[in-house]
Amino acid sequence: NIGKVMDMRTNGRIILSCFSSQIYRIQFILEQAKAHGRKVAFAGFSMINTVETALRTKKIQIPKDTIVKIEDTLRLPDNQVAIICTGSQGELNAVLNKMVTGSHRHGDFQFQSNPWQRTTGSVDC
Repeated sequence: NIGKVMDMRTNGRIILSCFSSQIYRIQFILEQAKAHGRKVAFAGFSMINTVETALRTKKIQIPKDTIVKIEDTLRLPDNQVAIICTGSQGELNAVLNKMVTGSHRHGDFQFQSNPWQRTTGSVDC
């Protein structure tokens, strides 16, 4: 699970990609990030809009002092950052692709490790 990944990857940023509509997964990531001392930034237009809507409609609860703007992550130590973004399907205009190709507007994201992916027999909702 995400908590185990955060336990194993203690000296770098963690970038997680999922559909913006997966509110319960986002909630779980937020809780795990808080438990592991990481600040969370959201990246991607649909991700930010969906999380804001979920917050207004009380579908998600954000742990206190967990959220930061993505531009503020540049001032934090890498081991205190988790970024939740769109792009899990490899879309060309998605934020994850922009981070990988160096065209993201909020800095240079260097990927130095192999991606961790969990695949199940069915789609998690």
